[in-house]
Amino acid sequence: KYLDNSSGSEGFRTHCDIGRCIERSQLFTATRSGTLTAVSITAFRSGYPDDSLYISIYPADEKGLPVAGKPLSAAAFPADAISWSPQRVTIRPDIKVTRGKRYAIVTRSGATTGCYGVAYSDAAPYPGGGAGYSGDCGKVFKAEENRSLQFMTFVK
Repeated sequence: KYLDNSSGSEGFRTHCDIGRCIERSQLFTATRSGTLTAVSITAFRSGYPDDSLYISIYPADEKGLPVAGKPLSAAAFPADAISWSPQRVTIRPDIKVTRGKRYAIVTRSGATTGCYGVAYSDAAPYPGGGAGYSGDCGKVFKAEENRSLQFMTFVK
């Protein structure tokens, strides 16, 4: 009912590399002002991760990448709460967002064994934003051309 953004559901594949200082992000632009009530990202686990999956919301910079600092919202999911098969994982940020402002969804884990994965497409299914990659524990993110992670945002 309050769907604000979606990358869609067709043409996605999966990759598992979140952990060991690898983080992934997805930019979205709020299409209306209000309360960001839910954010879903398609994720899974493989190889018995030894840390939780963390999903956070950050403001995004002019390049569409997360702004360093404290997240606007963050949630942790223990490994056994994440499915082995790709499923929507939903956080409930309950934060104010502004129409036209850009935000970044960041997935990370301190896992040193196993990994978490996401569903993605390199066909730019969400033209209002793009994905980012960090291999240095989130210090620097680099844009990934035409890539979108599978996600949905809800604003009330």
